Amino acid sequence: MAFAGATCCYGAGLGVALFSVIFLIISRKNNQLREEIAQRKQVVEILRKSEQRFRSVFDQQFQFMVILAPDGRVLEVNELALRMQNYTREDYIGKLFWDSPAWQDLPEWPAILRQRLQQAARGGSPILTEDIYKTANGEIRFADAATTAIFDEQGGVEYFVVQASDTTERQKAREEQARLNRELSQARKMEALGQLTGGIAHDFNNILGIVLGYTALGMEMARKLGEQRMIEYLARVERAGLRAKSLVTQMLAFSRGDESKPVPLQFTPLIEEQVKILRSSLPSSIKIETALQQRLPDVEMDPVHLQQIMMNLSLNSRDAMDGSGTLSIGVKEAQIAGEECVACHQRIEGAWVELSVADTGPGITPDAEEHLFEPFFTTKSVGQGSGMGLAVVHGIMTRLGGHIIVESRPGEGCCIRLLFQPMPASSPEDIEVQVRGNGEHLLVVDDEPELAGYLHELLELNGYQVTKKTDSRSALDQLTADPDTIDLLITDQTMPDMSGMELIERLRKLRAEIPVILCSGFSEKIDREQARKIGIRYLAKPIKSEQLLNMVREALAAGKEL
Repeated sequence: MAFAGATCCYGAGLGVALFSVIFLIISRKNNQLREEIAQRKQVVEILRKSEQRFRSVFDQQFQFMVILAPDGRVLEVNELALRMQNYTREDYIGKLFWDSPAWQDLPEWPAILRQRLQQAARGGSPILTEDIYKTANGEIRFADAATTAIFDEQGGVEYFVVQASDTTERQKAREEQARLNRELSQARKMEALGQLTGGIAHDFNNILGIVLGYTALGMEMARKLGEQRMIEYLARVERAGLRAKSLVTQMLAFSRGDESKPVPLQFTPLIEEQVKILRSSLPSSIKIETALQQRLPDVEMDPVHLQQIMMNLSLNSRDAMDGSGTLSIGVKEAQIAGEECVACHQRIEGAWVELSVADTGPGITPDAEEHLFEPFFTTKSVGQGSGMGLAVVHGIMTRLGGHIIVESRPGEGCCIRLLFQPMPASSPEDIEVQVRGNGEHLLVVDDEPELAGYLHELLELNGYQVTKKTDSRSALDQLTADPDTIDLLITDQTMPDMSGMELIERLRKLRAEIPVILCSGFSEKIDREQARKIGIRYLAKPIKSEQLLNMVREALAAGKEL
C-alpha cells in the first residue's frame, strides 16, 4: 500500500512537471509570436510609410511619371500626368502604354513608343525625345520625354520609367517667335521694296510724264490738222500711259504701307487690271463678264481701298455661287433719283460713278440684308468666313461719303452697287479760257531734259515766256542774280545736288512771296498735305497738261493778290 501511494505521488509530480514544461514552451512560443507580430507590424508600418513617401514624392514630381512593366503595361502613373491630361488612373493602369488614351487618333505613335522601349531595354543612357500627346478634351500638346530601363540582378528589365515635361507653352513661344521673325523679315523686305520702288518710281514717272505730255501735244496738233485717225492712235497711247500711272500708284501704296492718301482715280483702268488678277485667281467654272465705261469722271480715293473693295465683293460673290456661276462687274456714270442707301438709309440723288458687282448665286434674304454690312455677320458655315469683308466695304464707302445699293431676291442672285462722288471737272472750253497765259515769265527746273523740254513747249504754246533749267544749282544762280524777273517757279523735287524743297527755301529768302509749284513722282520728305501746310502747290507726276495749266493760272492769280 505504501508503494502504491508512493507511485501515485510520483505520477502526479511527473504530470505537474510535464505541464510546467509544456506551459513554458507555449509561453516562449507566444512571446516569439508576439515579437514576430510586432516586428511584422513594424515592417508593415515601415512599408506603409515608405509607400506613402514614394506616393507623395511620385505624385509631387514636376514631371509626368509613368512606371511600366517589362511588357509595357502601366503599373503606376503620377497625379501630375493625370491632372494635365484630364484622364483617370483607370484610363492607364493595366493597359499597354501605347494603347493609352493619350495617343488615340495618333496612329503613328504606338509603333514609335514600342520601338522606344525596345531601344531603352538594350541599356545605356535614357532615350531623350520630343513627343506629342492628346488630352481628354482633344487638345494636342507637346512634351520632352526621357525613357529609362531599370534592370534586375540578372540583367533583365525589371521595369521602365518614363518621365516627361510639358513644353506646349515653350513650343508656342517658339512658333510665335518664328512668326514674329517672319513678320520682321517680311517688313524689312517690304521696306526694302518700298525704297527700291520709290527710287524707280521717280524715274518711271518722269518717263510717263514725257510720254503723256508729248502725246497730249500731239493730240492737240492732230486736232488742229483734222487728223482723226492720228487722234485715235494717240488716245490709245494716252490710255496705256494712264494705266501705267495707276499701276505705279498701287505699287507705291502697297510697298510703303502708307496711311490712306486719296488721289484722283480713273476707275476703268484700275478695274481692268483687277479683273485680270481675278481671272487667274477664280476657278475656271466662274465666268467673268464686264461692262466698263471709258473716260469716267475722276474719283478721289486711295487706290488700295478700291482694290480692297473689288477683292472683297468678288470673293463674296465667288463664295455665294459655291464655285460655279457668272460674276458681272460694271462701272459707269449713273443718275440716281430717290433710291435708298442700305448703309445710311438716306435717299440718293444726283450724278455718281457707279461700281457694280453681281453674281448668279442664291441671293440674299430680306432678314440677312438688314445685317449684311455688320462686322462678323456671315451666312457661311463655321470656319468658312469671318464676316468682315462687307464690313470693310461699308467702312470705306462711309469715309468716302458714298452709298451702297443692294438688289437681290432669294434664288435670283445678288447685285451690289457702290456709288462714288465724282470730282468736278472743267470742260475743254473752260480750260482753254482759264489756262492761257499773258506772257508771264516761268522758270521750269527738272533734271530730266526731255521732261523739262515738254513742260517748256507746253507752257510756251499756252502763252507763257519760259526759261528751262536741268540743274538746280544753275536755277538758283539765275534766281539769285535777279529774282524779280521770274513770276513763277515750277520745280521737280528729287534732283541731284539740291532738291526742289531746298531750292524753294533759298528762293523764299530772296523773295518770300514768289509763287511756286513742286512736282514729284515719289518723295519720303514731302507730300501733298505737307506742301499745302507750308503754302506750296504740289503736283504729282506724271503731270497732266490740264492740271498743270490750271495750277499755273491759279498760282499766278494768287501771287498778284499778295
